Amino acid sequence: MFIEKLKNKLSARMRVPIEEKRLNSMVNRRFLSSIGLDSGLFLDCGCGRGENIRDIEEALGQGFTIVGMDVHYPTALECKENVAGTADIICANALDTALRDGCVDTVLSNQVIEHIAGYERYMSEIARILRPGGYLVISTPNAHCPRNTFLKTIGQKPILRWSNTGKLAPDRFRGHVQEFTEEELLRLIKKHGFTLIENRPILPRPTFHGNWIFNIYRLLEYLFYLVSRPFVDKGYSKNSNMLFKLARD
Repeated sequence: MFIEKLKNKLSARMRVPIEEKRLNSMVNRRFLSSIGLDSGLFLDCGCGRGENIRDIEEALGQGFTIVGMDVHYPTALECKENVAGTADIICANALDTALRDGCVDTVLSNQVIEHIAGYERYMSEIARILRPGGYLVISTPNAHCPRNTFLKTIGQKPILRWSNTGKLAPDRFRGHVQEFTEEELLRLIKKHGFTLIENRPILPRPTFHGNWIFNIYRLLEYLFYLVSRPFVDKGYSKNSNMLFKLARD
Protein backbone atom coordinates (compact mmCIF):
# COMPACT_ATOMS: atom_id res chain seq x y z
CA MET A 1 0.00 0.00 0.00
CA PHE A 2 2.87 2.40 0.81
CA ILE A 3 4.46 1.72 -2.60
CA GLU A 4 1.17 2.40 -4.38
CA LYS A 5 0.57 5.66 -2.52
CA LEU A 6 4.12 6.79 -3.29
CA LYS A 7 3.62 5.92 -6.95
CA ASN A 8 0.40 7.94 -7.11
CA LYS A 9 2.05 10.97 -5.47
CA LEU A 10 4.96 10.89 -7.88
CA SER A 11 2.66 10.39 -10.87
CA ALA A 12 0.63 13.43 -9.86
CA ARG A 13 3.78 15.58 -9.91
CA MET A 14 5.13 14.35 -13.23
CA ARG A 15 4.75 16.45 -16.37
CA VAL A 16 4.64 14.12 -19.34
CA PRO A 17 5.79 15.61 -22.67
CA ILE A 18 3.32 15.45 -25.55
CA GLU A 19 5.51 13.14 -27.64
CA GLU A 20 5.40 10.57 -24.82
CA LYS A 21 1.64 10.81 -24.56
CA ARG A 22 1.32 10.17 -28.29
CA LEU A 23 3.57 7.13 -28.57
CA ASN A 24 0.63 4.70 -28.69
CA SER A 25 -1.16 6.85 -31.25
CA MET A 26 1.92 6.89 -33.47
CA VAL A 27 2.24 3.10 -33.38
CA ASN A 28 -1.48 2.65 -34.01
CA ARG A 29 -1.33 5.06 -36.93
CA ARG A 30 1.45 2.99 -38.54
CA PHE A 31 -0.69 -0.12 -38.10
CA LEU A 32 -3.67 1.55 -39.75
CA SER A 33 -1.59 2.85 -42.64
CA SER A 34 -0.24 -0.65 -43.27
CA ILE A 35 -3.66 -2.31 -43.55
CA GLY A 36 -4.14 -1.17 -47.13
CA LEU A 37 -7.92 -0.70 -47.06
CA ASP A 38 -9.38 2.29 -48.88
CA SER A 39 -12.97 2.22 -47.62
CA GLY A 40 -15.26 0.75 -44.99
CA LEU A 41 -16.55 1.33 -41.48
CA PHE A 42 -14.03 2.10 -38.74
CA LEU A 43 -14.90 1.94 -35.03
CA ASP A 44 -12.88 3.72 -32.34
CA CYS A 45 -14.07 1.66 -29.38
CA GLY A 46 -13.66 3.74 -26.23
CA CYS A 47 -12.96 6.94 -28.14
CA GLY A 48 -12.67 9.17 -25.07
CA ARG A 49 -12.49 12.84 -26.02
CA GLY A 50 -11.54 12.03 -29.60
CA GLU A 51 -7.76 12.33 -29.40
CA ASN A 52 -7.21 9.47 -31.86
CA ILE A 53 -9.90 10.24 -34.41
CA ARG A 54 -7.93 12.89 -36.30
CA ASP A 55 -5.03 10.44 -36.59
CA ILE A 56 -7.45 7.78 -37.82
CA GLU A 57 -8.80 10.06 -40.52
CA GLU A 58 -5.30 10.94 -41.76
CA ALA A 59 -4.09 7.32 -41.69
CA LEU A 60 -7.11 5.83 -43.46
CA GLY A 61 -8.07 8.57 -45.92
CA GLN A 62 -11.49 9.85 -46.90
CA GLY A 63 -13.07 6.55 -47.95
CA PHE A 64 -13.85 5.39 -44.42
CA THR A 65 -16.86 6.11 -42.25
CA ILE A 66 -15.52 6.67 -38.74
CA VAL A 67 -17.61 5.94 -35.65
CA GLY A 68 -16.44 6.77 -32.14
CA MET A 69 -18.04 5.03 -29.17
CA ASP A 70 -17.75 5.68 -25.45
CA VAL A 71 -19.84 4.47 -22.53
CA HIS A 72 -19.51 7.73 -20.55
CA TYR A 73 -22.10 10.20 -21.87
CA PRO A 74 -20.30 13.47 -20.88
CA THR A 75 -17.12 12.20 -22.54
CA ALA A 76 -18.99 11.12 -25.67
CA LEU A 77 -20.62 14.54 -25.84
CA GLU A 78 -17.25 16.28 -25.52
CA CYS A 79 -15.82 14.02 -28.21
CA LYS A 80 -18.68 14.90 -30.53
CA GLU A 81 -17.83 18.58 -30.15
CA ASN A 82 -14.11 17.98 -30.65
CA VAL A 83 -14.43 15.98 -33.87
CA ALA A 84 -17.46 17.64 -35.43
CA GLY A 85 -17.63 16.79 -39.11
CA THR A 86 -15.06 13.99 -38.85
CA ALA A 87 -16.84 11.10 -37.13
CA ASP A 88 -20.20 9.94 -35.84
CA ILE A 89 -20.11 9.62 -32.05
CA ILE A 90 -22.37 7.27 -30.10
CA CYS A 91 -22.74 6.58 -26.39
CA ALA A 92 -22.87 2.81 -25.94
CA ASN A 93 -21.50 -0.04 -23.84
CA ALA A 94 -18.60 -1.88 -25.51
CA LEU A 95 -19.98 -5.15 -24.10
CA ASP A 96 -23.22 -4.68 -26.03
CA THR A 97 -22.73 -2.21 -28.88
CA ALA A 98 -26.09 -2.90 -30.60
CA LEU A 99 -24.21 -2.89 -33.94
CA ARG A 100 -25.16 -5.63 -36.38
CA ASP A 101 -22.99 -8.69 -36.99
CA GLY A 102 -20.02 -8.20 -39.31
CA CYS A 103 -20.70 -4.54 -40.08
CA VAL A 104 -17.29 -3.11 -39.06
CA ASP A 105 -14.09 -3.35 -41.12
CA THR A 106 -11.58 -2.15 -38.51
CA VAL A 107 -11.72 -1.67 -34.73
CA LEU A 108 -9.32 0.43 -32.67
CA SER A 109 -9.13 -0.44 -28.96
CA ASN A 110 -6.62 2.07 -27.61
CA GLN A 111 -6.02 1.83 -23.84
CA VAL A 112 -9.51 0.41 -23.22
CA ILE A 113 -9.46 -3.30 -22.37
CA GLU A 114 -7.63 -2.67 -19.07
CA HIS A 115 -10.69 -0.71 -17.89
CA ILE A 116 -13.13 -3.57 -18.56
CA ALA A 117 -13.72 -6.34 -16.03
CA GLY A 118 -15.72 -8.38 -18.57
CA TYR A 119 -12.85 -8.55 -21.06
CA GLU A 120 -13.94 -11.95 -22.45
CA ARG A 121 -17.32 -10.50 -23.41
CA TYR A 122 -15.57 -7.42 -24.78
CA MET A 123 -13.51 -9.53 -27.15
CA SER A 124 -16.55 -11.58 -28.14
CA GLU A 125 -18.40 -8.39 -29.03
CA ILE A 126 -15.51 -7.09 -31.13
CA ALA A 127 -15.31 -10.42 -32.97
CA ARG A 128 -19.08 -10.34 -33.56
CA ILE A 129 -19.24 -6.87 -35.12
CA LEU A 130 -16.09 -7.28 -37.25
CA ARG A 131 -16.48 -8.73 -40.72
CA PRO A 132 -14.48 -11.89 -41.48
CA GLY A 133 -11.00 -10.69 -42.38
CA GLY A 134 -11.52 -7.44 -40.48
CA TYR A 135 -8.76 -5.86 -38.41
CA LEU A 136 -8.28 -5.12 -34.72
CA VAL A 137 -5.67 -2.62 -33.51
CA ILE A 138 -5.24 -2.94 -29.76
CA SER A 139 -3.05 -1.07 -27.29
CA THR A 140 -2.90 -1.68 -23.54
CA PRO A 141 -0.39 -1.38 -20.68
CA ASN A 142 1.81 -4.43 -20.27
CA ALA A 143 1.62 -5.92 -16.77
CA HIS A 144 5.08 -7.38 -17.39
CA CYS A 145 6.78 -3.97 -17.19
CA PRO A 146 9.88 -2.66 -15.38
CA ARG A 147 7.86 -1.26 -12.49
CA ASN A 148 6.24 -4.57 -11.65
CA THR A 149 9.48 -6.48 -12.25
CA PHE A 150 11.17 -4.17 -9.75
CA LEU A 151 8.39 -4.68 -7.20
CA LYS A 152 8.70 -8.45 -7.52
CA THR A 153 12.46 -8.13 -7.03
CA ILE A 154 11.97 -6.41 -3.66
CA GLY A 155 9.24 -8.82 -2.57
CA GLN A 156 6.22 -6.59 -3.32
CA LYS A 157 3.07 -7.40 -5.31
CA PRO A 158 2.65 -5.93 -8.82
CA ILE A 159 0.31 -2.92 -8.97
CA LEU A 160 -2.02 -1.50 -11.57
CA ARG A 161 -0.92 1.73 -13.19
CA TRP A 162 -4.28 3.33 -12.47
CA SER A 163 -5.83 1.59 -9.49
CA ASN A 164 -8.83 2.34 -7.31
CA THR A 165 -6.92 3.82 -4.37
CA GLY A 166 -9.89 6.08 -3.58
CA LYS A 167 -12.16 3.01 -3.16
CA LEU A 168 -14.76 4.43 -5.51
CA ALA A 169 -17.90 2.48 -6.34
CA PRO A 170 -17.62 0.43 -9.57
CA ASP A 171 -19.98 2.79 -11.44
CA ARG A 172 -17.77 5.78 -10.57
CA PHE A 173 -14.31 4.29 -10.98
CA ARG A 174 -12.89 4.67 -14.50
CA GLY A 175 -9.38 3.35 -13.90
CA HIS A 176 -7.73 0.00 -14.56
CA VAL A 177 -9.36 -3.19 -13.33
CA GLN A 178 -7.10 -5.66 -15.19
CA GLU A 179 -3.70 -5.45 -16.87
CA PHE A 180 -2.34 -8.20 -19.13
CA THR A 181 1.09 -9.57 -19.86
CA GLU A 182 1.90 -9.90 -23.55
CA GLU A 183 1.37 -13.66 -23.36
CA GLU A 184 -2.01 -13.28 -21.62
CA LEU A 185 -3.18 -10.72 -24.17
CA LEU A 186 -2.16 -12.87 -27.13
CA ARG A 187 -3.87 -15.92 -25.66
CA LEU A 188 -7.07 -13.99 -24.96
CA ILE A 189 -7.39 -12.43 -28.41
CA LYS A 190 -6.41 -15.52 -30.39
CA LYS A 191 -9.06 -17.49 -28.50
CA HIS A 192 -11.69 -15.28 -30.12
CA GLY A 193 -10.65 -16.10 -33.67
CA PHE A 194 -7.91 -13.55 -34.35
CA THR A 195 -4.50 -14.02 -35.95
CA LEU A 196 -1.59 -11.77 -34.97
CA ILE A 197 -0.31 -9.71 -37.91
CA GLU A 198 2.19 -7.43 -36.17
CA ASN A 199 3.46 -6.77 -32.66
CA ARG A 200 5.15 -3.44 -31.81
CA PRO A 201 5.59 -3.13 -28.04
CA ILE A 202 6.68 0.20 -26.57
CA LEU A 203 9.97 -0.26 -24.74
CA PRO A 204 11.42 1.90 -21.94
CA ARG A 205 13.62 4.75 -23.08
CA PRO A 206 15.10 7.86 -21.46
CA THR A 207 13.74 11.31 -22.24
CA PHE A 208 14.66 14.87 -21.31
CA HIS A 209 11.48 16.62 -22.42
CA GLY A 210 9.39 16.31 -19.23
CA ASN A 211 9.91 17.89 -15.83
CA TRP A 212 12.79 16.71 -13.67
CA ILE A 213 10.70 14.14 -11.77
CA PHE A 214 9.53 12.55 -15.01
CA ASN A 215 12.99 12.61 -16.59
CA ILE A 216 14.66 10.98 -13.57
CA TYR A 217 11.94 8.33 -13.34
CA ARG A 218 12.28 7.46 -17.03
CA LEU A 219 16.07 7.26 -16.77
CA LEU A 220 15.93 4.94 -13.75
CA GLU A 221 13.25 2.84 -15.44
CA TYR A 222 15.40 2.51 -18.56
CA LEU A 223 18.53 1.57 -16.62
CA PHE A 224 16.64 -1.04 -14.61
CA TYR A 225 15.16 -2.42 -17.83
CA LEU A 226 18.62 -2.82 -19.39
CA VAL A 227 19.98 -4.57 -16.30
CA SER A 228 16.99 -6.86 -15.73
CA ARG A 229 16.10 -7.73 -19.34
CA PRO A 230 18.50 -10.71 -19.65
CA PHE A 231 16.94 -12.35 -16.58
CA VAL A 232 13.21 -12.08 -17.34
CA ASP A 233 10.81 -13.84 -19.70
CA LYS A 234 10.01 -12.58 -23.18
CA GLY A 235 7.27 -10.00 -23.66
CA TYR A 236 8.95 -7.47 -21.37
CA SER A 237 7.85 -3.92 -22.26
CA LYS A 238 5.89 -0.90 -21.10
CA ASN A 239 2.94 -1.22 -23.46
CA SER A 240 1.51 -3.85 -25.80
CA ASN A 241 0.57 -2.64 -29.28
CA MET A 242 -0.72 -5.27 -31.69
CA LEU A 243 -2.45 -5.62 -35.05
CA PHE A 244 -4.78 -8.62 -35.51
CA LYS A 245 -6.92 -9.98 -38.31
CA LEU A 246 -10.17 -11.86 -37.71
CA ALA A 247 -9.41 -15.27 -39.15
CA ARG A 248 -12.92 -16.70 -38.89
CA ASP A 249 -14.68 -17.27 -42.23
